[in-house]
Amino acid sequence: MRSERVRPGRVGLHLVLGGGALLMIVPFAWMVISSLKNRVEITAYPPVLLPTEWLWRNYPEAMDAAPFDVYFRNSLLIGIGHTVINLALATMAGYYIDEGKAGDAALIPALKNNVIHKVMNVCCELRPSVDISVS
Repeated sequence: MRSERVRPGRVGLHLVLGGGALLMIVPFAWMVISSLKNRVEITAYPPVLLPTEWLWRNYPEAMDAAPFDVYFRNSLLIGIGHTVINLALATMAGYYIDEGKAGDAALIPALKNNVIHKVMNVCCELRPSVDISVS
């Protein structure tokens, strides 16, 4: 069996990728651990790393606090609807391009000068500067 030489570039690459993976995993782990803490431990300063009592009942209480089944259904309907519409439009565009038909040269300037851009600017100006939420 032939042994392969370890290249320093590969070791460095693996260290960088491992560090990146750790940066991605730590916030998720912190979120899961924090979801099992009580209110005092959540707001404690300095932060408590591990909960003194693992409160698994936080999950059923959270599910009862809001209609998450309705939220999930709405998100699913929007996601599926968006995907179907996007697939239909992309299929038609792909067919048009595949037929070798030249695109309309006036289409891009017409899109750039469309009135919707002015409408969106007005909407952004009218948007409240603070987020309105219910606690």
